[in-house]
Amino acid sequence: MAPKAKRRSKFWETKYFGFVIGLIIISLFFSVAQTTTLFKGLELKIFDLHLVLKSWFKTRHLQEGVTFTEQNLKRSEDINIIGIDATTLAEYGKFPFPRYHFADLINAYSRIKNQALRESALYLDVFFVDKDSNAADDALLESAIRSSSKVVLETVLRKDFPSSSLDESEFWERHALLESRMPSVANVKGNWQRVPEFLGFEAPLKPFAGGVMTYGHANFIEDLDDVYRRQPLVAKISQLIELIPLDGLSTSLSIKPENFERICWMDFSGNFHEIAYPLTEKTVAELKRILPKRSPPKVEDTDEDGQPDKEVFVIRKYRDYFTPAVTLSLALNYFNKKPQDIEVVLGKHIRIPSPQIWDAENARWVPYSIQVEKDQTDRETGELIKLGKRLEIPEILIPINENAQMLINYMGYRSSEAGEGNQTFPVRSFSELAGRVKPADPELWRESMAASNKILMVGAFARGMAQDEKPTPLGLMYGIEIHANALNTILMNNFVKVMPVWVNLLILSALVLIVCFMSSRMPSLISLGISLILIVGFFFGVSMLFDNAGILVDFSTPSLGDDFFLRGHYRLSRHDRREG
Repeated sequence: MAPKAKRRSKFWETKYFGFVIGLIIISLFFSVAQTTTLFKGLELKIFDLHLVLKSWFKTRHLQEGVTFTEQNLKRSEDINIIGIDATTLAEYGKFPFPRYHFADLINAYSRIKNQALRESALYLDVFFVDKDSNAADDALLESAIRSSSKVVLETVLRKDFPSSSLDESEFWERHALLESRMPSVANVKGNWQRVPEFLGFEAPLKPFAGGVMTYGHANFIEDLDDVYRRQPLVAKISQLIELIPLDGLSTSLSIKPENFERICWMDFSGNFHEIAYPLTEKTVAELKRILPKRSPPKVEDTDEDGQPDKEVFVIRKYRDYFTPAVTLSLALNYFNKKPQDIEVVLGKHIRIPSPQIWDAENARWVPYSIQVEKDQTDRETGELIKLGKRLEIPEILIPINENAQMLINYMGYRSSEAGEGNQTFPVRSFSELAGRVKPADPELWRESMAASNKILMVGAFARGMAQDEKPTPLGLMYGIEIHANALNTILMNNFVKVMPVWVNLLILSALVLIVCFMSSRMPSLISLGISLILIVGFFFGVSMLFDNAGILVDFSTPSLGDDFFLRGHYRLSRHDRREG
């Protein structure tokens, strides 16, 4: 009689052991997602796809060459672009053209009889770092800026000061002048020491800086694939206050963290390492041990003979300033708020309390509200029948990451340079509007410029101009369009809200375990088909959630986890059949 075959434990059968594989996959994929960039690149592309699908559904083609975008309640009607376009360059010459043209544009909007119908702001996305060759043009521009009281200029932040004939002290003097016009953000909570620092910047000339209404930095941050999806709404500029010799370092060193002062040391690669404060004897001893090995010394000429004769290792003391992005500054001005009114909680939000909007008809500020239902109009006459419902916004919470960066919720593809093409944001030609300037005599001014409470954004809008085209999820766009989309994200309270880590873990676990359950109790082909349907349905659900609520759910990790499990389960099932 043949001996009985040894029976395998039920634990190793597919319908039981499959759950063990599922738990292993959940742990593996979650760990990889949190500790590497493997899935982050995929998730960025999924984010892009959400934006593409949203734009595709909201745009329809009426006839060849003409695209019509239906009224979008998530796009602010108060954002207008004034493009330095091909028409402008044909009329004024190649850029940079004479600065008096900017003075003409500013004066065209400021010289109106009814000042209650003025624009909210006139933002010039143009660098005025160096003096013009024609001093008279600079004088005209300075006069226009001061007379307007609505002009907004920008700074450009650098990792280090650019090569320039100007001394660093000149830029810090310009920064102080801008600070006198609008102080930096003071209420910053969280680990502000870890926010990436900018050690240099370019700022407008003092005569211009002294006359602006407000200012902000114009920097964006590109992702791993060099696509621009986010903007640091608050950026850290670090001013070197003092170099402290390592030999003289002691626990008595005094700094004021409440004034955003900090100390650090620099390694051979130029990376900065924060030093915990207050100092302890142990910390000082450790610094004296590691700096001679890992930090470059400062070379000094003590006898002033032109030859270095001493090497000193130093600790750096910095004073940090948290300067708002120009889009945040424009939004705060639009809401009748100042940087000192807001709260920045790194890794969570920027809070703008009690936003208001200018009511030009009654010449007063009123609580801010957003239209959530379309107006009803007569189809034949176009007359307004009923105003759409509006929702009052008691506060605005802008979601940001630990570096104060906001994801931009792009509203659509780039606007066409030709008027008959796609117009995500209305675009007017610079030269057309600058040509409307009136003389200084108020009796000759027009009643208005049809720009009541509008945010006018002036920037490059001709291909090849100053290399101002940048890759975005919806293709190349001019820098001014990226600013417009970032500003619109804030004004319309239309933020991209990234799901917390624990929610993504819950979704990953649920999907993998559901597939585990089906695979253990159904034939492989049927479970495979149902699983594919589940993944497709999950994608459409995630896409709809993004389109309707701006909620961004991790799709790549759960879907790849399911795929990985199905492959493993199929091999395990084949092994079971052979064993059987």
